[in-house]
Amino acid sequence: MKHLKSYQIFESMFKLDTIANQFITDMSKVYNLRFGESFDKNKANCAWFTGEFYKWAKSKDLNVKVVYFDSNIEAHIAPMIDDKVIDFSVKQFTKNPNDNYLILIPEDYKKYGYDKFEIYDEMPKLETIFPADKIQESMSGTNVREDLTEICYELTDDRFGIKIYDDPEFPGWGHIPGSGMNLPHVERGDKILCIYLSNDIYRKGFSLDEVREVILRVVDYLGDRYKVCSVLSGEHERSNINKKEIASHYLNMDYIANLIIIYK
Repeated sequence: MKHLKSYQIFESMFKLDTIANQFITDMSKVYNLRFGESFDKNKANCAWFTGEFYKWAKSKDLNVKVVYFDSNIEAHIAPMIDDKVIDFSVKQFTKNPNDNYLILIPEDYKKYGYDKFEIYDEMPKLETIFPADKIQESMSGTNVREDLTEICYELTDDRFGIKIYDDPEFPGWGHIPGSGMNLPHVERGDKILCIYLSNDIYRKGFSLDEVREVILRVVDYLGDRYKVCSVLSGEHERSNINKKEIASHYLNMDYIANLIIIYK
């Protein structure tokens, strides 16, 4: 039984390492996570990492929680899965710039000066969130098509059809071919990302929340280049959807058939 328990601990740690590394892989496509650099509390602090991981884990149907460590000096927060803390900002304590993350238990934080902690099922509202810098290099070249396609396909297991129209390729006013959607107002230099879905993916268990996660990840990647989103559900089309509506679950539709995102 002793060996069985040791194997179970190893299996759990391996699972958490896999989850942590997949999160890093996904986020590194959009953000400079400062791995290999010293900790900077003004860039990718614990609150930002925890919030981003919480959203990401929920999109993967992972049972994620949040642990909050209180202190007279400065509080700390990190995500939890299977009663283990996955801390992506732990190098502020270890002072090792190569500590991309550590898997710990809450009691381990006593050595960092935290004697008290609370565990939450939901992400609490935080005031001091400092995001990581977005990667600008990929936005200035022709990588954008490849990056957007990879983001969509990776999150949906290749179940989306993708078409990106550049300025000279616009299909003209009227319907966008194959989408059943009207072409919204566009300006010179704008680009259109079309994502084609089908009812079949919903019958296979694909959810509206997963579609929303794709939209949010694309919008996060585009940053200031994002302009507007339109969606088609059945015969009902909604235009001029902003990021807040998407993030706040205001898309009151049973499903999304197709969507287009305008960016510059």
